[in-house]
Amino acid sequence: MLKSLSVTNFAIIDHIDLNFVSGMTVITGETGAGKSLIIDAISLLLGDRASAEMIRHQADKAVIIGTFIIEDDILKSVLNGLKIEAFDNQITIRREINGQNKNTIKINDTPITLQQLKELSHHLADIHSQFDSQRLINPANYLELIDGFKTGMMASYMEKYHHFLEKYRTDYAKYQRLLNEHHELIEKTDLYRYQYKELTDLNLVLGEIDDLHSEATIMENFDKIHERLHTIKKLLRESGTIDNLYEVYSHFSTLTEMTGEFRADMDKTRDFYYELDDLEKTITKRLDSMNYDPQDLNRISERLSTLENIVKKYHKSIPDLIEYQEQLTRWIDQTDNYEVHLQSAVTELTEVYNKTLEAANDISAIRSQITNRIEKELSPVFVDLALPQTQFKIIINSKTPRNIFDNLAFLDNGIDQVEFMISTNVGEPLKPLSKTVSGGEMSRIMLAFKTIFIRSQKLETMIFDEIDTGISGLVARQIARKIKAISTSCQVISISHIPQVVAIASTHLKVWKQDDQKRTTAFVKELTYEERIQDLSEMISGDRVTDVGRQSAKELLLGE
Repeated sequence: MLKSLSVTNFAIIDHIDLNFVSGMTVITGETGAGKSLIIDAISLLLGDRASAEMIRHQADKAVIIGTFIIEDDILKSVLNGLKIEAFDNQITIRREINGQNKNTIKINDTPITLQQLKELSHHLADIHSQFDSQRLINPANYLELIDGFKTGMMASYMEKYHHFLEKYRTDYAKYQRLLNEHHELIEKTDLYRYQYKELTDLNLVLGEIDDLHSEATIMENFDKIHERLHTIKKLLRESGTIDNLYEVYSHFSTLTEMTGEFRADMDKTRDFYYELDDLEKTITKRLDSMNYDPQDLNRISERLSTLENIVKKYHKSIPDLIEYQEQLTRWIDQTDNYEVHLQSAVTELTEVYNKTLEAANDISAIRSQITNRIEKELSPVFVDLALPQTQFKIIINSKTPRNIFDNLAFLDNGIDQVEFMISTNVGEPLKPLSKTVSGGEMSRIMLAFKTIFIRSQKLETMIFDEIDTGISGLVARQIARKIKAISTSCQVISISHIPQVVAIASTHLKVWKQDDQKRTTAFVKELTYEERIQDLSEMISGDRVTDVGRQSAKELLLGE
């Protein structure tokens, strides 16, 4: 449940602080006053994308902070997964938007990503706008609506399906690649065999060119290198440097026996001695192994020439040539043993196809159970929304693949195609919802979906953004009653222009804006009972409030 909302420097809002309670809160105000900005701010807390254009003019950043009371165990589990503790069963979401796109999202001061916030928000609240009903026009949205009734259950089934689907698509691509490459490989097999033999005979080794250049440099400067190494050895050993250092070490050792003050000096001198001693032995070994042979230099030069020529010929480096040689091995093997590889690919494809189809069928079976429940639960809700004669049917057509190669049958969300069928009048046959119902009916049907969705998901907050636009009379009263009924088990926040809906709310917030000739600012306040009568009267009577309008407003508030 949303407990509080703080908005700073957001569009025309300078700063507002709002407290929310359980039950139903309604938000009213003139068109353009800024009502939707409150919903937009809440939407940002639920994972909507932010834009620098949302920042109030001349401000550095916009800040939206919302505190939610957490009671749902699933939501607590999600928070635990993010290593976020809900202190006193509360979390505070903070979003900062600045012009340098350095936006931040934090929950209880712990930074999180936008995707993590979106996943979390599925369990926090749901926003239902007047445009939501348009989703019913497009059957492509129907599977999402159905799956939304059991998101936790469907997620595990979908995870399994996607695992096998990814493997199936990979194996299918491998099979197609074998088919497509076969004729090309046959045409080039003689070339590939020649290239393979040429590269294999060279015995290519990683880093060989660098090693050969280093050997050639040593051979070309043999006398200078030998002379320098001999001089270094002489300075180290024959000059007594190493022996003198050992003697220094011995003196420090004696001093250390007297006092520990010189132990560090002794250790350091000992280390120097052993390092110099090792260096002298290494130089001696190098001198003993040095041998100049003109034939070796010729061999190195010839090998370098051979390697540099092959690099130029293939336009590839030695590492790339070694990798190409391995690719040639695979191509030749693929040509020589084509039938074996093809049968292996078919076997692998068949195995993963069966697992993918099984996972898809499991999803279809779960959806069938969900649709039966949806159909059953919608019937009484339709009656509540002045659609008493409505018949509603969900038809799921599962498109089973023709064979293991029918890869287009596997969609990202399974193998199902869905159609919503409806009849709102007695004696009329069921027809596709997307083609038959009016705009007013569409809004009520989506509200019916949301009603049972709330129960299924156990949502703690439901937000309605002007869903009652374009309705009046009995329908308005029915929608008002349904929203009120929802508010008994779920916090409801609703923007509305309809008196019947506004009157049923337990809390009434009014939004207005003021212009001080320099800039426009939006304000929000909670209305008293008398202020509510005035606001409702203006909705009923228009600009000129009448006694009849005030009396009607009182009657609506009193539920008469």
